[in-house]
Amino acid sequence: MNWLSARIIKLNKQVKQAAIAMDVGLSTLQRWLRQYRGEQKEIPSKASAINPE
Repeated sequence: MNWLSARIIKLNKQVKQAAIAMDVGLSTLQRWLRQYRGEQKEIPSKASAINPE
């Protein structure tokens, strides 16, 4: 459900409205969004420099 979570965030949809529109439980959608945001934090930035030691 990563693509769905990304879409909701990008469109700035209210979570409750999105859950109703998709016919899923509010807590389910909130969990998907938390998981998606957590996964995005784990992806290293392309701008991070690698320093030789």
